[in-house]
Amino acid sequence: AKINADFNCKVKKGQVIAELDKSKLQSTLKQATISYKSAENDLNYKQSTYNRIKKLAENKSASAVELEQAEYNLNAAKLSVEQRKNEVAQAKLNLSYATIKSPIDGVVLKRAVDVGQTVAASMSTPTLFIIAKDLVQMKVMASVDEADIGQVKESKIGRASCRERV
Repeated sequence: AKINADFNCKVKKGQVIAELDKSKLQSTLKQATISYKSAENDLNYKQSTYNRIKKLAENKSASAVELEQAEYNLNAAKLSVEQRKNEVAQAKLNLSYATIKSPIDGVVLKRAVDVGQTVAASMSTPTLFIIAKDLVQMKVMASVDEADIGQVKESKIGRASCRERV
């Protein structure tokens, strides 16, 4: 959805360098939250039902079978709430993964994605950026034809700001 860093940009550790489309992830989080609230509502209902049947059973107005059934329903509702709570946590975690941050201070050597491109992780994590930690001292090993060696010289390349190119 967004790219905030390009080739030759300096980035700081923790800086947001890209954002994936979050619409589906936000929808999943919303659905998980609704399911969690529904499970909590169901738990509250089953808790009150259990409490009512327990009082009736103490007065011999409800059978042991009814009490067991109410206890079973209550325990099932508690497990359902716990499961839905974990689904909400997983959806929040997945949503956080949609914001790509620089793991180190450095310079972007390569940007392997463009805005609008589909990024899919199947068996391995896709490489979105290659960031070098320190380019102050660089050693380059290259083969140069002897006819061209006279033209090799050190040069300083002017850099446009990262915001101008992204």
